[in-house]
Amino acid sequence: MEQLTSQISDHAAQLSPDEWRLVDDAYECALAHAERAGTSDRIRSAERRLNLTTVVLRLVPPDDIIGLRSWARFADTFRDAVPMSAAAADAIVDQWAGLDVTEIRRLRDAKNLLTPVLRVKEHLVDRAELELDTWERVYPRLP
Repeated sequence: MEQLTSQISDHAAQLSPDEWRLVDDAYECALAHAERAGTSDRIRSAERRLNLTTVVLRLVPPDDIIGLRSWARFADTFRDAVPMSAAAADAIVDQWAGLDVTEIRRLRDAKNLLTPVLRVKEHLVDRAELELDTWERVYPRLP
C-alpha cells in the first residue's frame, strides 16, 4: 500500500483522466484486498484514503467522478468511518485516561481520521453535517 500511495502522489500531476480512473479503481481494489487479507481494516483504509486525497488535491484539481479527487467522497469517507459522533467524543474525551482500551482506541481512531479532515476543512461544504465545529474543539483533547 505504501508503494502504491507513493507512486500515486509522485505522479498525480502527470496522469490523464483515463489513467486517473484506473488509478482510482486500483487503489480501491488494493484497499479492499488489504482488508480481506487482514493487513488493514475499514478505519485504516479510510485513514489512508483521506490522507492520500489531501495530498492529491494539492497537486490536481478536484473531480467528482474520481474518488481520490472528490471532496464529496472525502467527506463521505470521514462520515462513514468515524467511530463516534463529535458530541459523543466530547462527552468522554476529558476522562479518556480512565476509559477502557476499546474506547481509547475509538477516540484515537477518530483523531487519526480527523487529522486530514481538519487540514482541508475550508474545502468541505458540509461542515455542519460533519460536525466540524465540535470536532475542532474536541481535537486537541483527543489521545
